[in-house]
Amino acid sequence: MAEGSTGTESSSRTLGKQFLKFCNFGNHSKTEKKTLSDKNLTKMFKDCKIYGKNLTTTDTDIAFSKVKEKGKK
Repeated sequence: MAEGSTGTESSSRTLGKQFLKFCNFGNHSKTEKKTLSDKNLTKMFKDCKIYGKNLTTTDTDIAFSKVKEKGKK
């Protein structure tokens, strides 16, 4: 670990890198994306085992559609 760096900073960087991997999953353009699409949000939640009885893909699809910009995925 670098001098002056903490485990929390390292964890934050790792988490950020993982988030960007989900943002860019299936992205075939040369431009790196920094936001999640509805499809990639669902993949991230499934991979992290967040879905269950109290939260379903339908719930997150509905919530995503309420907050996304018009015309964007």
